[in-house]
This record gives sequence, C-alpha cells and structure tokens, in this order.
Amino acid sequence: MSEASLRVGLIGVGVGARQLLKALTQQPRVCLTAAADVRQPALDRLSAEFGIQTFLSAEAMCDRANGRHARRGRSDERRG
Repeated sequence: MSEASLRVGLIGVGVGARQLLKALTQQPRVCLTAAADVRQPALDRLSAEFGIQTFLSAEAMCDRANGRHARRGRSDERRG
C-alpha cells in the first residue's frame, strides 16, 4: 500500500456494504482496515475474508482509529 492510501472503516456490513466492498478493495490506494456492525457473525465473515479488525459499535471503531481506548465495561469493545 502506498503512502497516499485512504484507510476505510465501514459502519454496517449488510447487503449494501457487501456490494461496495468489491469496488473498494479493487482500488490500489484504498485499504479496508476495519468494520463495525451489531451482528457478530457478519463481522466474523468479514474478518476472515479481509483480515480486518471488527467492532460491535461505530463508536468503538472510531475511538480506536483516533487512538482512544474503548471504554471499560461496555460490550462494544474491539473484536478480532
């Protein structure tokens, strides 16, 4: 991946996102790095297919991307 890459984190990995993934991952300067969804099985499939970090909430994913740790005692901590 080149230095001028766009790192992408998806919020919601339903049908629409799955259709978008093919186009995103074919772009040489786009790097899919994370995804958030409330459905753990969907996140597990995405993690296995793309080797990305997954989260049970958009807030947890954004906190991680901004260098903040997920808040303790919440069920939305990082998975994968």
